[in-house]
Amino acid sequence: MIKTVIFDIDGTLYDYETAEHRAMEAIAAYVCAKPGWNRERFDTAYREAFDALNRLTAGTAASHNRLIRYSILTEKHGLSQSDALNMDEIYWTAFIRDIVPFPYLTEALAFLKENGIRIGAGTNMTSYAQYLKLRKLGILDAFDFILTSEEALAEKPKERFFKRCAERAGCAEEECLFIGDDTEKDVNGARRIGMHAMLACCGKEKAESSDSVLYSYKDLPDIIRAMNRKG
Repeated sequence: MIKTVIFDIDGTLYDYETAEHRAMEAIAAYVCAKPGWNRERFDTAYREAFDALNRLTAGTAASHNRLIRYSILTEKHGLSQSDALNMDEIYWTAFIRDIVPFPYLTEALAFLKENGIRIGAGTNMTSYAQYLKLRKLGILDAFDFILTSEEALAEKPKERFFKRCAERAGCAEEECLFIGDDTEKDVNGARRIGMHAMLACCGKEKAESSDSVLYSYKDLPDIIRAMNRKG
């Protein structure tokens, strides 16, 4: 019996890749407008800052903190800390501006609510950014709980993260269904502690795996009904 459905956020509830591309183009344009900068220099500097932050914070939510990443970039290349803050603001403004839920997601969430099934989010990221995304998607208040890796002090696919998800769900691991777009981080991580799991491939014609794939949220109510009939 499925009592709680837990969703990853990025790439699972909306089109992450398009939003990320739009945001990166915006901060690249900002930096490349400065004397001595071009796209090649920006791309190299950004990759270096990305790698430097990962070396320092790998496996923690801080590795996702864009402001720290931009601060590393600006410090190394003689830009100001105001530039770092401006980049962060430009990035998130562009990222969040046009994101929309995948088709039928809001209807699927309504189905879960109507049937007394708790709704959670389980995501690798800092909390504030994820709350902003869910609010822009118009679904923030549909969630009974939101667990980020910042709060869990562990990143998916670590067992600690999924154990914390089950604790927040208030039910046994086998009564949880975890839905995410990454086979290892979401699906395998959830299954290792006894949760049910599905790979979210909304908007895609073919999944990397044929095992328990969700191509459209239109199908989620029938999937839940079928799982619960089996007990």
